[in-house]
Amino acid sequence: MKQLLVVISVLIIFVFAPGVSASGDSALLLGPPDITQSPVNLTGMTVLYQDSACTLLLAEPETASLWDNCEGWTTIISLSDTDALFLLDLAPSAHPHEYGVRTIGRLPSGSWIVRTRSGEDLPWHLPGERIRLNLRGINTTRQLPEKPAISFPQPTEADPVIARLVNEVSSDRLRELVQTLEGFQTRFSYSAGCHNAINWAAQFLQDQGLEIETSGHTAGMAPNLIARKPGLTSPDRIWIICAHIDSISLHPQELAPGADDNGTGSALVLHAAEILRDQRFEDTILFALWTGEEQGLYGSTAWAENAGNAGLAIQGVLNFDMVGYAFPAPEDLNVIVNHDSQPFGNSFIEFLEAYTSLAYRLQVSNGMVYSDHAPFWNEGYPAFCGIEDYPINYPDYHKTTDTWDKIDFQFTADVTRSVIAGVCGFARTVAEQPEDDLQISLTMPAHNYHGGDEIWLWYEITRRGPALDADLYLLLDVVGNYYFYPDWTMDLAGVPIYVPADGVIAQEILRFVLPTSLTSGGPYTFLSTVTARGTYELEANISSYDFWFWP
Repeated sequence: MKQLLVVISVLIIFVFAPGVSASGDSALLLGPPDITQSPVNLTGMTVLYQDSACTLLLAEPETASLWDNCEGWTTIISLSDTDALFLLDLAPSAHPHEYGVRTIGRLPSGSWIVRTRSGEDLPWHLPGERIRLNLRGINTTRQLPEKPAISFPQPTEADPVIARLVNEVSSDRLRELVQTLEGFQTRFSYSAGCHNAINWAAQFLQDQGLEIETSGHTAGMAPNLIARKPGLTSPDRIWIICAHIDSISLHPQELAPGADDNGTGSALVLHAAEILRDQRFEDTILFALWTGEEQGLYGSTAWAENAGNAGLAIQGVLNFDMVGYAFPAPEDLNVIVNHDSQPFGNSFIEFLEAYTSLAYRLQVSNGMVYSDHAPFWNEGYPAFCGIEDYPINYPDYHKTTDTWDKIDFQFTADVTRSVIAGVCGFARTVAEQPEDDLQISLTMPAHNYHGGDEIWLWYEITRRGPALDADLYLLLDVVGNYYFYPDWTMDLAGVPIYVPADGVIAQEILRFVLPTSLTSGGPYTFLSTVTARGTYELEANISSYDFWFWP
């Protein structure tokens, strides 16, 4: 989880990326957080960063001078070198003109922001403290393609299918999955451990009958993993359950167990796929594990941008990041949405309430862009982030001590139950249809007969499925010699019949008097089955009935 620490004093290191135009003498502006009431037109501006303390804007020179005339705004620096690295020493309580800026070197282009707590002597390049902005900033001139309005369902009455699936969630299974992920030692995006974790998860998801795709995005990093469960009636409508699988620590190449961050979210995705394996849905569900999150949402950003460019009809993204630390207990789930995603978050909460007892807190925050839901916001898709606490209060966050024994797996299980309930409601479960079936049975009044007895034989055919044109075979086995109805010769023969859809045929087929000349003994056996018309492909079981004859 990439958290922007809210502190009195921060260090920001910023490199302009190719996606952010900084040509000529563009200016980096610093000002108050609320720009909605600004008298200056935002056209051509790029909001690089915004939180409750300040806003960083990239502006062309002619508009920069306009902002300079607005109260509370100042030009931090005029930019003529797109690869220059700037260190901004920001103290939000200070006067804007007291903010110092200096160029400290060159780096390859990339949109980075780094914050550390005031007074901590931490190197700027510490991976655990990097936060990537939303990569291209929020460009007010960029027009997203028009997306059709999405209607989010609400639970009406208890669905026994959803209730059954929710009850299949196991805290013990989630513990096993987190322990397995922790067992890779590190899932740092550039490490062999992360590659190995992705390969293991790919096999796990493939074993659930899902279509597997790995998606590379950044040289040297392990790829994203996406598993598809196609919808039956509306496969173009897509819902995504996701989490980042990569981890970080002060020594990420050697040890980054990442149990809570984000083994818990990854285990949730895997366990949900396991539970929903045999359930059919009208819409498509994607189970996604992102990499490069700790370096700045690399994996989810690349995938979301491709999805936006391709016009994928993503209905909603359920992202989970750190859902295991419970303090104080009982823990509640923070569900974080932006303004546009509020209807989606509200609908999820309704399913959560209908099928679980999990406590929750819905937060509306356009500025919480530090997990893998944010790239989907940038593409105009509804998304939320489910997290144990925001701001984060986990004491083992980004440390080698982030291990499975710190996790409250009952809380993780409760969150997983809410996910199962929500996605079942969103993607619309399809009632299980029993497989087509045809059964035949034979009935006679008794098993023992004497010469002169009248006997009769009934058959009953039970059909579950569509109507069927079929052939009925009935034969008598007399000590290994087979005689076929209706002529009772040894020539293979069937009788055409029509079996109605989802129906039952019960019919007397034989009635006769046993001759007194038969030799005593037995058993004699009637056998019967049904085949598709004109073939020898069995459509039913072979039914039999044994009887004996006594003079």
